[in-house]
Amino acid sequence: MFKDPGRRIRAFGLAVSLVAAISVPAAAMAATGGGETIAPRTAGPVVVDVEAVTLNNKLLATIQYRVTCDEITYYDWDLGQDVTTTQGRLFATGQLMQAQGRSIATASGFGPRTDVTCDGATVNHLSVQVLADSLPLRRSTALVGVSADVGAGEGENFGASGPTEVRLR
Repeated sequence: MFKDPGRRIRAFGLAVSLVAAISVPAAAMAATGGGETIAPRTAGPVVVDVEAVTLNNKLLATIQYRVTCDEITYYDWDLGQDVTTTQGRLFATGQLMQAQGRSIATASGFGPRTDVTCDGATVNHLSVQVLADSLPLRRSTALVGVSADVGAGEGENFGASGPTEVRLR
């Protein structure tokens, strides 16, 4: 196949380089718990703001947040027309990311479906607990984010706090 032995060595070196190029990023993601993201901040019918974060223990943190949402319009199949309501059901997810040396600790979780008032003025105060995914959490700075879906009938609106820097205490 190869008449020149130097060509065989170069082909072997190229194969080793390709394997390293594929395995090193995969190992880094496995070691740091990569893959979790915090949704960017949205402006629109659902406004989400992080108020505070409490470090319950090394495995659990609670993110307190507030949601303000506009009225929800959806199509009611029984009535055959669009309906507007101020009563919504909220489903929220929380993410936490914390740098720890060369690794990144992550935590994620979701809250139960909750009834909220969506009239554009009422501030709904809620919380979501996040459980450590990879490394134990520490009393230090972290980035957190909350994403919320608010719906009624078949209508649904989305909002996200974006990454918010906090100090875990």
